[in-house]
Formats: sequence, C-alpha cells, structure tokens
Amino acid sequence: MAARHIAMVATRVCAGGIQAASLVLLARDLGPEPFAVVGSGMAIGAFLSLLFDFGVSSWVLRERVRDPRSSLVANSLRYSMWAGLAVAALSGAFMAFLGVPSSLWISMLLLAIWMGFERVCEFFHAVAVADGREVPVALMLGLRRLPPLCAVAFPFAVGEVSLVAFSSVSVAGSVGALAYGAVRLGRTLGSTSRPLASFKTVVQNSLPFWISSTSSQSRELESVAAQALAPAMVAGQYALVMRIARPISMLATSVAQVALPAAASIGRVHARRACAWVLMVGVAISAAGLCLVPALPWLMDILLGTEFQQTAPLMAIVLVSAGLASVAPPIGSIAQGQGLEKGVAVVGVVTAVVSLGWACLALVTWGGVVALAGTSVAYSLKSIALTLLVTRGARELALSAGQGQRSVNADHA
Repeated sequence: MAARHIAMVATRVCAGGIQAASLVLLARDLGPEPFAVVGSGMAIGAFLSLLFDFGVSSWVLRERVRDPRSSLVANSLRYSMWAGLAVAALSGAFMAFLGVPSSLWISMLLLAIWMGFERVCEFFHAVAVADGREVPVALMLGLRRLPPLCAVAFPFAVGEVSLVAFSSVSVAGSVGALAYGAVRLGRTLGSTSRPLASFKTVVQNSLPFWISSTSSQSRELESVAAQALAPAMVAGQYALVMRIARPISMLATSVAQVALPAAASIGRVHARRACAWVLMVGVAISAAGLCLVPALPWLMDILLGTEFQQTAPLMAIVLVSAGLASVAPPIGSIAQGQGLEKGVAVVGVVTAVVSLGWACLALVTWGGVVALAGTSVAYSLKSIALTLLVTRGARELALSAGQGQRSVNADHA
C-alpha cells in the first residue's frame, strides 16, 4: 500500500513538473504582458474550479474509503459534471471582463473549456486515489499533461509557439482523460438507481472541505489582482512565478489526497506526530530552496530569457517559502481525517482574507516583491496554525479520556 501511495505522489509531481515546463516555454515565447493575461485567466479558472467543486473532490476521498459503494459518491459525479459546465462558462465570462485582446480570444475561450473538463477529471482522479489504483492515476495525468508539453516543445524548437495549439491540445487531452476515467472507473462507483441525493445533502457533507479547498485556492487570485492593480510587466512576472510554483503545490496536494483516507483510521496521537513530521519536511524543503537562491539569476536567464530577468526576487521568495507554505494541504487533510474539518475551514478563510487583502494593498503601494513576501508568510503561518489545531485536538481528547477513566474508577470505588 505504501508503494502505491508513493507511486501516486511521484506521478502527480511529475505531472506538475511537465505542466511547469509547458508554461515556461509558453511564457518565454509570449513575453510578460501577453502571459499576464493568460496566467490571470488560468488563475481565475483554477479558483472557479474549486469554488464550484463544492468540496466534492476532497470529501469523495473520505467517503469512498468509508463506503466504496456509496450512492452519494456516484451521485456526486453528476454535480461535478454540472460544475464543469459552470466553470467553463464563468471562466469565459471573467476572461471577457479582464479585457482580453481580440488576438487571444479563441485561445482564452479554449482555456476556459479546458478548465471545465479539468474539474470533472479531478473527480475521477480522487476516486482512483481513494481506491489506491496507481495505473489510472498515471494514465489520466499523462493524458492531461503530456500533450500540451508536446504542443509547445516542438514548435518552440523550430519556431513560434501557438497559444491556440496549446489550448486546443489541452482540451483534447482532458477530454481523453475524462473518457478514460468514465470507462475505467465509472462502473465502480456503485448504483445510481437509488433516489438522487439532493444538492443540499451533498453540500452539507462536503461544506467544510469546500470552504477549506476554496480558501487555499484563493491564492490563485493574487495573479488576477496583479493583472488589475500592477503594471503589465509586474503582472506578467507575478503570473509566471505563481504558475511555476504549481509543481510544489502539486506535491502537497498529492500528499494531501493520500493522507486524507489514511488519517481517517489513525488516532489523534499518531495524527499529531504525523503533522509534526510533515511540518519538518516543509522546513527542510524551504531550507533547500534557500540554497538555490544564489543561482537564480543564472537559471532564470537560461530558462526564461532576458525579458523575465527581474523575476528572480519573486522566484527567490517562492523557493524559500514554498516548502513551509505548501505543507498546509497535507496537514489540513490529516486534521480533516480526524474530524476537525470545521477548524481547518476557519483557518483557511482567515488566511485567505488576510493574504488577498495584503496582496491588493501591497501591489498598489509597494510592488510585487512585498506583496508576494507577505502572502508567503501568511500561508507559512497557516501550516503552523493547522499543526497546532491537531495538537490541541489530541490534547483535548487525551484529557477527556483521562477524566472518563477517573470517573469510572470512582464509580467502582
């Protein structure tokens, strides 16, 4: 079982790296200003994707482990499909609101459609992870991430990259992954012949997961704030840094998806120890990122060219803070598995509100570096706060158990 979990995490990390490579090549060809529009559009789509997910992808993990034939899981697929349509439609509407140039309209519309398909793909991905099926996980991620890389890598080697080709191939890859997931995993979801669970029932079960995941994903809106409040060059640099940081967050998300089913079956003491270990891993990753900072100007020049040289300070902040900030999802999953999902949701909302408010203020007043530094500190503190939440829960459980035992001893006496 451990080998399967490691394989699924490694697959997700590789997929994140492939997506980052695709975006680096795309950004280098487009330049900062056009990529600011593309990055903001993708950020909006990613945020809306989780907003309309209603926490189903996270909740399905726990529900699937508890009852593999649950009709709620099967019926949630229908809501995920409607959510995908809503994401595609609203992403397109928001992109129009951003004032997308006419030359990018077709590409951005295709990206909006892609975000909708991605939402439904995440449902099947969650089912495969809950079942411990590493082959479907790898194949679906490969279908979603490899075609876009090929669409930009080959044209980049011989000439100009086409954003339309990148968007079209992204849509095609997600459609292929969705078709595979429906055929391979759809028949394992259980019967949907029972009465369809109401939308209210689904949301009542998944609401804390929805609040937590949406508040975590609200960091995507920093790119949108930069597009609206900062100069075009700064917005492009900010968007690029946020997109390149995705592989690290992919690692955290993968660990979180694996941790949530497992955390539902362990005690509070073991959960507290697990959180402490995850937090230390985050600190170690941040320390490794700090060691890479001196080489950043050289790396940025090789990977992105001269137009993005000023991105080095922003990337340095991401490297130093990414480890500690990115372990919030797995720690939050451990807490959710222990029944502390409401506390996780509260911490997530407070962090999101403070972080986004600071980003808007700092982008107008002090610039992108100060904005990113402040939000990175906020999300690092979130990891510590979630660890303290699990520790407090374990301590309270131990105290209540001790009081119960003393009461029983007194009764016997």
